[in-house]
Amino acid sequence: MSIIAMDDLEHACRECNGKGEILSDSEVHEGKEMMSCPKCDGKGYIPTALGQTILGFVKRHL
Repeated sequence: MSIIAMDDLEHACRECNGKGEILSDSEVHEGKEMMSCPKCDGKGYIPTALGQTILGFVKRHL
């Protein structure tokens, strides 16, 4: 039996550095404000191909 490391399943989002939020210029409000990272949907991580495969399997069978 082999062990799968978390690094094999996901990696930190490069856009927000794993924080899930980015600083955004807002035209509505003056100044900058935090917003949910669009690349990782605010999760702070991006699943790898293996992570997506396992997630899909679990969603189908639970």
